[in-house]
Amino acid sequence: MTDTLTVLAPGQPWTSVRGRSLVLVDDQWYAEELFEKAAAQVEAGPGVERVDRDGKGGFILAQSHRDELNAIRTCDARVLLFVSTDTDVKTLMSVARKCPGATFIVHPTTDQSAVEALTDGGIPFELYRDFKPGRGKADLALLTNDWGFERRAFLAGCRRHGIRTVCLQEAANVDFDGPPHRMRWADIALLQGPHALAYLHRDNCMLTGNPRFDDFEPLPIPEKPVVLINCNFIFGFAFLELARRWTEEVVHAVESLGLPYRITVHPRDETDLRGIEHVQSSGAYKVRDQLAQCSVLVSRDSSLPYEALRLNRRAVYYDPFGEKERCLREDDTGFIEKCVTPGELRACLEKVIRKPPPEQAREQFDRASQYLCTSGDGHCDLRVIRALHTIASHPRLYTGSDALKQASTIIVLNRFLHVSLRPRLRKITWLRALWRAAKRLRMKSSRF
Repeated sequence: MTDTLTVLAPGQPWTSVRGRSLVLVDDQWYAEELFEKAAAQVEAGPGVERVDRDGKGGFILAQSHRDELNAIRTCDARVLLFVSTDTDVKTLMSVARKCPGATFIVHPTTDQSAVEALTDGGIPFELYRDFKPGRGKADLALLTNDWGFERRAFLAGCRRHGIRTVCLQEAANVDFDGPPHRMRWADIALLQGPHALAYLHRDNCMLTGNPRFDDFEPLPIPEKPVVLINCNFIFGFAFLELARRWTEEVVHAVESLGLPYRITVHPRDETDLRGIEHVQSSGAYKVRDQLAQCSVLVSRDSSLPYEALRLNRRAVYYDPFGEKERCLREDDTGFIEKCVTPGELRACLEKVIRKPPPEQAREQFDRASQYLCTSGDGHCDLRVIRALHTIASHPRLYTGSDALKQASTIIVLNRFLHVSLRPRLRKITWLRALWRAAKRLRMKSSRF
């Protein structure tokens, strides 16, 4: 926790020598309690008024700044949008529509989902391998992930050509602790909600929300209870037998209560689910409808519990692994149940299935929505546009002096080891089997 958080209007300088600052880009009122985990003291900086409502202190932009922002509907800056998945595309598509100078730069991954999403939408793009930052001057580059090796190389190329870089928080549950130092590499960070301030420590951030959830709104729950199980074992879990066991334990708990269920599988999840019923593939353009058809979600570490909350669903976070990610473990919204054993999981499901949907606790639900996602008004794409406009209009103000940087030689070496060499080694059957065995031995002592 920092000493002081200064809330600022767009384009206003931050002159404090201690603490950090947060720029607002909308006309909302923010209760001071939303920032209580981020700083010991919160103060109103230039262009921000301290206003009390319903006995609570809070902050809102001065009327002149609100009027200026409300007049901004597009951004004329030339922006590069770096994407590699359909989730990236869905997040940034509405921003691109309001930014005539935007160009999609696609880094093809094994699933090719970004290429497919852009092609299906008839959106032109450039492949990253053919892209040259110096060809055709750009003002800004926007990413939803700034810590991958390819993305760090992209950021370095942008910096060499004077293109400022911006990272938009991709989900509420991003793990900001330690390497790979998420959202620390780009010059400017755009936050999904005030919640992130307790975990990400940058000198200057902007509060925009995430456009990917602009079409997520509270929906009526099904008449009869249905459980959605989120099979999302990627980033180190994908090839472990624990993924199968986790899924089987959840299915067993659900079936023991006589509840119908469906299993949604992340596009990059490789868990062997043969013999398990009601399995369906997921994706950025499918998951909203899958959540809408359920009453309760069961998940491991994922952004899906908070996406479920946006749709008026409760969630159960089942964590037999002792996952290090703090967001769900420390969640205090009151809408996420937590458990670590099969017995606790069954008890949680039995309890949560009887609870009313989150929206019925209106004040608590609205606070959680603003705390986690800035707003549920469906206009976070405009907030991002106004943030980009602000950054582009003040080249000397938002410089990202605290951004992490890495020598190009180190980036190239890491990229070769992890992006080129590692996938080739994984194709060697005996070596992959040895790697799996080593992982199992290392995980054997962990709790399941």
